[in-house]
Amino acid sequence: AAMEQSTGSVTYNRIFVGNIPLSMSSADVRQIFEQFHPTDVALPFPKADAASAFAFVSFLNETDASAAVSVCDGRVLQPGVKLKVALARPRAAPESSGRQGRSTEADDSAMFTSLVSVPRRLVGRIIGSGGARIKQISEETGCRLKVADDAANSSQSTVTITGRVKADVDRAFRIVTDIANEKPSAPSGTLAAGAGKQSHTRRPDPDRPHDSVTVPKKFVNRVIGAGGKMIKQIQLETDTRLKISDDPNDDRKSIVEITGDRDENVIRAARMVSDVIKDFRTERE
Repeated sequence: AAMEQSTGSVTYNRIFVGNIPLSMSSADVRQIFEQFHPTDVALPFPKADAASAFAFVSFLNETDASAAVSVCDGRVLQPGVKLKVALARPRAAPESSGRQGRSTEADDSAMFTSLVSVPRRLVGRIIGSGGARIKQISEETGCRLKVADDAANSSQSTVTITGRVKADVDRAFRIVTDIANEKPSAPSGTLAAGAGKQSHTRRPDPDRPHDSVTVPKKFVNRVIGAGGKMIKQIQLETDTRLKISDDPNDDRKSIVEITGDRDENVIRAARMVSDVIKDFRTERE
């Protein structure tokens, strides 16, 4: 089934893929998402006047489906052709009165909830100084986060994440779990959260996917963005951690170190950093 119903939340393991070139077959579409282990590909025959095709791809679980959306949405297949990938949502059921459809207000009232159980001693990491970190997560994902003690386990707390968009709830869930799993010696935030000043450097864990991008120092503020907006956006969209430090071999350059759990996410983050610099250079010209 493409949707599983559970108490208080709805999970999806099917995605919608749009803007597919008409020359592609269902096998070609499956190949695009092969790394996420698709279980089924439905590629309807396009209309005679259609400029592109669309498909529905199913996966074993919601995690794989969400990862496929994060990595493949916007992927360039051909010059000027970008995939449109999103979680497939079921159509709203008719009201009991027999009228077809429901109002926009009724559809918008649907909320998605996810629960994260974390050790109580780590709650401070998630909340942050003066609530700054949990507020940042809420603002970046559009979700509401609430932390409460676990009544059944005195050593645990529960973070309840609520939002109107399932992908946003999933993203907030990943951010919270990543924060809870951080090593104590790791920086508690990005350069943006640390006011852009860190006197020490820490090499990425060699056992995790990582990469680095060397950028001219004069472009570092562009990568960070106003109030840290750009670097936060890259991290949230790619599920990676970015750290900027001076290049020990060239005082005119800085190094953006990128770490993550998936190679494709690290590659995507590196590409986004490079694109920021490229766009800025183009604007200056």
